[in-house]
Amino acid sequence: MALPAVPNTNVGMYNHLRVSTDCNETINLSLASLLNGGSFAHDNSFGAAGGAMKDCDLIGGSNNPLQSTAGSVNLYDDDIGTAPFHMSHTIGGQYT
Repeated sequence: MALPAVPNTNVGMYNHLRVSTDCNETINLSLASLLNGGSFAHDNSFGAAGGAMKDCDLIGGSNNPLQSTAGSVNLYDDDIGTAPFHMSHTIGGQYT
């Protein structure tokens, strides 16, 4: 089953990135860990259906500076998973 895509506006770590990555934690979320999957201030773990946003299948949306076409194949893992981390780069991100 596909996970929900990150919306085009009002992206939140808890309501959107956590759900879209199938993150197991509900507290101590780390933007760096959610995007990169590595160990940072807090090491977040992911369920089998998801993973770090840099590895998502699809990306893109009207407010995403990397790819404005929604549903595009994610070719931006280096941009999403590298500091500085930007929530806007995750718009449209989805595991299918």
